[in-house]
Amino acid sequence: MKISDYHQHIIPTLFALTAFSLVWRQGKLFLTGTLKPFEVFFCILFLFVLFELATSTKSRSLLRDLKSTGIFYGVLLGSILLFMFIGSVLSFPEWVSSAPKVYLGYVSMIIVSSAFFVSTYVVCRYRKSLHWGLLAMAVSPVIFFAAFIPRWQNFFIRYTRLIGAQDDPNITASFIATSLLIASVFYLYKKSRLRWLGGLCIFLSMPLFLWAGSRGAMLSVAIVLISLSALYFSQGPSWKRIGAVFTLFCIFILSISVAITVLPEPTKVLLYQKSIKPILPNQGLSEFVLKNWILEGDDEFYADAILRNVSAETFSISRGNLWSLAFKEIVKSPFGFGPAYHNWHPIQYGKGAHNLWLQIPLTVGWGGFLAWFIFIGAIFRSAIQILKKEDFAGMALSAAFLFFLVSGIFIDILTLRQLWLVMGMIVGYASLQKINEEKSNVLDATPNP
Repeated sequence: MKISDYHQHIIPTLFALTAFSLVWRQGKLFLTGTLKPFEVFFCILFLFVLFELATSTKSRSLLRDLKSTGIFYGVLLGSILLFMFIGSVLSFPEWVSSAPKVYLGYVSMIIVSSAFFVSTYVVCRYRKSLHWGLLAMAVSPVIFFAAFIPRWQNFFIRYTRLIGAQDDPNITASFIATSLLIASVFYLYKKSRLRWLGGLCIFLSMPLFLWAGSRGAMLSVAIVLISLSALYFSQGPSWKRIGAVFTLFCIFILSISVAITVLPEPTKVLLYQKSIKPILPNQGLSEFVLKNWILEGDDEFYADAILRNVSAETFSISRGNLWSLAFKEIVKSPFGFGPAYHNWHPIQYGKGAHNLWLQIPLTVGWGGFLAWFIFIGAIFRSAIQILKKEDFAGMALSAAFLFFLVSGIFIDILTLRQLWLVMGMIVGYASLQKINEEKSNVLDATPNP
């Protein structure tokens, strides 16, 4: 067997392992001495891709086909990094006390940019890596079931919320949300008897998703699911499609009901206080829901004075005031502050903007924000292109991308690796379609001898 034949299996496998390892964020960047699993698999994948490009004529031919795409996105990402550097230069020496975190911010941006280009190439080169990567992201939250083991809960749980591998609960919720959406698309679009695995994945992932307690992720998933269902129905209205969407929502409702019964009591109360209590019209109904639905008649737990005194968290407290202050900083600072700005120039009490669309101008200034908009617009155009195929891969990538755009309203995710891997896969899949169409047109235009 030739070396190139091994690559047919090795590179897609490494790509799937890289996608799977995204959820495990314990560890530090290599500059501080400890590698994360993602960085290990990505470095190995990167080396294999370089070796393949050096030894395979077919790979170099594909690289030439992707040249214009690479230049376009390279210029945009280079511009974003340049504006980021300008922000750091103009903010010097204020960030010197936080220099290591600033440097790591640049390293993170370089890593995610590299992941974008590598995933674009791998998806174009090996079609099966597209499906393997999506399925790896769908099943990756299984790691978090270790949180149900009492002796490991101190590692996975903090303040009654699932934080994953010593991470932020909102980031953890984003990973699980991606799994839910890929599973939903698998159930709707996979034309085989295995589609029920999508429903099983939803059923198993929902307790973990609710345990993370991210309202922004919950709202984002709801928006994407409604959009996905409407698009699915519009692609060919029929009673069969209505039944499929109805069954999907029944799976979600059932999984939420089961999740509430298996989660710890403090987590149930936190979910109630953050997500349910703020929308209830009066105190009487609020107490009834808490006692009879959330705590299922547990009088002892309900009577706990601590729970009685915890007030509902309003939008103004959690995000509104913070976003207002962030917007004022953006207006006052058109060049931004560079990466990790919140460590030395916090918006409020050591916090960043908690909003991707505010985080970017604060990091790279107005010019970088414009480059980002062009970049996202190009990705969005590619997502629309692959939607037209109406297949599992195109729909799953588009659903995940839409989720990140919406959830970015509630959290800082500029260097979230999963976002960049998904964007690279979108560009790779769209480029693959374009290359195949061009080759088909050339063959059609060639006269028969």
